Amino acid sequence: MIQKQLFIVILSVFGLKLMAQVDGKNQAISDFSVSIHSHNIAFPMGSLSFQNWGILLNCTHSIKSTGPNCLSIPINIDYFNHQDYGQGISLDAGIQYKYLSKTGLFISAYLGVGYLQSFERKSVFFFSDGQYSKKNDISLQSSLLVPLSFHLGYKFRKSNISAFIGYRWSVQYPYFIDDFPILPHGMALVGVGIPLQINN
Repeated sequence: MIQKQLFIVILSVFGLKLMAQVDGKNQAISDFSVSIHSHNIAFPMGSLSFQNWGILLNCTHSIKSTGPNCLSIPINIDYFNHQDYGQGISLDAGIQYKYLSKTGLFISAYLGVGYLQSFERKSVFFFSDGQYSKKNDISLQSSLLVPLSFHLGYKFRKSNISAFIGYRWSVQYPYFIDDFPILPHGMALVGVGIPLQINN
């Protein structure tokens, strides 16, 4: 079941990427960005502590650009390490709107869907037949992930390199069906972006 979910997500991502490349009527700009973040299990926001940290890799492909407005398809790969929750690796894709002003300042909003594989470090115990039983030292959890993020940044005109800050919320489902079916995640992030290629 896990392999099937992951295959569907990967297939969808590459399908969207191919659709973007086929659209020859619009200028297609591919950008790559890397950001570090403070990871929280909280909504809407948690404390800013880099004891719980992560790194997010992003590749964005423009599908429609009109003046300062741009629609694009981002693909994100994220890794986080939370001292209480554990570790996780996620893959997601979706749609992003970006407004770039003449001064170089920009704002963007992103909504996506993806797959999260989490690794719980602590032992997990289950209550059955009047007693607790230990399952695993490391519990694997496969979940659907729905992220929403906002960014504020500045693009340097001469180099096209950008710097940004942002916040990313996401919902993990299922977590533990009986007690906590939905688990919220929050990430305060800072990063840089570079252009990969420009196709006229």
